[in-house]
Amino acid sequence: MSILKVTSSDLLNTIKEAGYDELHLFKLDFEIVVKKSYALLHTFLEALPNIVIAIIVFSLLMLTSRFCCSVIRRRPKLPKSVALVLERLSRIAFMLFGFFVGLAIIFPSIKPVDLLGGVGVVSLIVGFAVKDLLNNFLSGILILLQQPFRVGDEIKHKDMEGVVDFIHIRYTVLIGFDGRKFLIPNGEIYSNTIVVNTLSHCRRSSCEISIDLNNNIEEACDILLSAIQDVEEVMEEPAPSVSVASINSNAVTLKCSWSTGPFNGQISKAKNKVLKQIKTVLQGENVKSPIALELFSQTLSVASPAENESLKLTNNIKS
Repeated sequence: MSILKVTSSDLLNTIKEAGYDELHLFKLDFEIVVKKSYALLHTFLEALPNIVIAIIVFSLLMLTSRFCCSVIRRRPKLPKSVALVLERLSRIAFMLFGFFVGLAIIFPSIKPVDLLGGVGVVSLIVGFAVKDLLNNFLSGILILLQQPFRVGDEIKHKDMEGVVDFIHIRYTVLIGFDGRKFLIPNGEIYSNTIVVNTLSHCRRSSCEISIDLNNNIEEACDILLSAIQDVEEVMEEPAPSVSVASINSNAVTLKCSWSTGPFNGQISKAKNKVLKQIKTVLQGENVKSPIALELFSQTLSVASPAENESLKLTNNIKS
């Protein structure tokens, strides 16, 4: 089996047969390299003043960006998360602006309209590629700027409810009352209904108490109202109230309402104390409840199969 081998001597012989020699080829290649190098050097030297100016302009814009960031950080009333977003946006804006200004200075033939057109096309392509990411990013910025809720607020989104732990650019961290952690995309939060439980300074709670129909309703309402007012966690304003919710054949249902702080812990603690206080007061004031009558009637209506058989046997014997 023969293998074709091409050596350097064969290649040189072929070149010589074509009318070229090694020195001529070397000179030709070297001249091309030198000419291109001189052209590049000439272009660079011509553009050098513009490059220096572009670097100076870019540096000034970066210094301006740092100054703006320091001003943002010094705002005492500005939340930390909002300040962080504004700092990042200002840096990105100044960097992009400096980059395009530098290009326009170095390459004067490039028109600003062409740059903007190129940026528009690139933005359109990137926008379609990362649509959801940009949606969450922009929604996060709007949430941080508009502040419909803040870190520490209790919110409810669909079937998720808890305390806002942190607001990132792309998502919000929610800690549920059972300890679970929810990561909710900001785009979903911004475009859907959110219930902010702690937006106001108080929350209204209520419970229903049934008393016997023979009780004095006005007196029972005063007793319950006094019991609710004695609870420390219940707010004076809006004032607690007791009203008649419904009346049936043997009972009157009273609705007790009171106000507490807006947080879930405050509501649970107050409700626990209110119910205990109501039970203690009703027992102390001897306010009758229809529960015993209902249980008694239910007990009479329940009979086991063995009791039914014994009743049948007794009836047969009597007959």
